[in-house]
Amino acid sequence: MNTRMIILSLAALLSFFFESCKNNDPEPNLAPSAFTVTAKMAASGTDVVLTWTKAKDPNGDPVTYAVVYKDTLAKNLTDTTYTIKNVAYSTTVAGTVVASDNQKASTPASFSITSGVNPYVTIPDVNFEKALVAAKIDDVQDGKLLIASAQKVTRLEVASKQIASLQGVETFTNLQYLDIRSNVLTTIDISKATSLSALLGNDNRLTSLDVTKNVALKYLDCSSNMLIALDVSKNTTLNNLTCSVNKIISLDVSQNTALTDLDCQSNSLTTLDISKNAKLGTLFCGTNKLTALDVSKNTALTYLDCSVNQLTALDLKTNALLQGMVSTRNSIQTICVADMSRISSAWRKDATATYQVCK
Repeated sequence: MNTRMIILSLAALLSFFFESCKNNDPEPNLAPSAFTVTAKMAASGTDVVLTWTKAKDPNGDPVTYAVVYKDTLAKNLTDTTYTIKNVAYSTTVAGTVVASDNQKASTPASFSITSGVNPYVTIPDVNFEKALVAAKIDDVQDGKLLIASAQKVTRLEVASKQIASLQGVETFTNLQYLDIRSNVLTTIDISKATSLSALLGNDNRLTSLDVTKNVALKYLDCSSNMLIALDVSKNTTLNNLTCSVNKIISLDVSQNTALTDLDCQSNSLTTLDISKNAKLGTLFCGTNKLTALDVSKNTALTYLDCSVNQLTALDLKTNALLQGMVSTRNSIQTICVADMSRISSAWRKDATATYQVCK
């Protein structure tokens, strides 16, 4: 009996002991609850503003936050906002905000945003920017220009400013008139100025010039440069072309049927086909290497200068409107005319050349 009582007492004590241990076990620590992060660009365009909802801790522990982007930018934050400053343009900013309790249990929430495009274009040439400031296109000389300001400009005149680089002019996409005469330019990008109708680019140091995208071009002066080629095949509305004093060896104007004035003198042309230019009124093609010149289709021609070439003949029978003509310093023997009465005192030829009525 005593043994039975002892066993029952021990059992009761053990049960009480285990129940007490169970009740004294610490509550397991849980991580803060899930939360969301919102990322927005600040008005500056270079700062990312993060805001997030509060993460609740199931155990009632205090919660702090850390911001991670590339590295830990901030930690032990109690606020629910943080600004990542000076983010580069056109950059994806992806990271996490980590909510942690004082037991080091944590819950991350991700964010991602792509910064906007740069609203500025770089203007590295000091003289170019000075000209833009003087024209009130730019407001301060700081090496950059608002693209929005450039896009408002339809007429830009920066002649004789000692400009060596027009970098940035490619953002002037609405240009209709561009005057860059008498600078020290070697290149220019006007490919996006598709509404450009007049380009004055003479007296520079251009070694190439691409006007194939400037399909609205009507007036082009690129004389006194260092061009060896010029493609005007896309400029079908071109009225006036001056490309004299260059090093051009070939010039195709067959697509320029609207051409009324052509000055290609002082180049290295050996041939010149103007048979498709019926509206041509003035032609300066002197000081080249032409051995022949056919102006029979150019019945609107009023002035012709073909001096200093290698011509041996010249036929002017169909050029009834011709008022001025210079054919000196060639090897011409005969100049054909339809009627001797058409010969003007403003016509000049070599003494060895004679006029003759030709059928």
